[in-house]
Amino acid sequence: MSTSNQVKEQGDDTKPLWNYVSKIKGLSVDDENFEVRCSFCEIVFNGSYTGVRAHLLKIIGREVRSCQKITPSRLAKLTKMDNEVCLH
Repeated sequence: MSTSNQVKEQGDDTKPLWNYVSKIKGLSVDDENFEVRCSFCEIVFNGSYTGVRAHLLKIIGREVRSCQKITPSRLAKLTKMDNEVCLH
């Protein structure tokens, strides 16, 4: 996140999946919704951490398209990281 047009990290940045998207700009007063760019497929979408999770972990039923560049091994790694944070 070194480019000047990107938003300073806000919200709960301890959640690991934020590391796999770039926050382009904030979209809400509560600093929970952002325009983000996926580091894998480069798609830009609007959402919160829930949307980032849906995109990267290929969670069906959300308004965010699943990342087409996530391999099964990468999906397993990302799911494990997400589960470790959610369980603590």
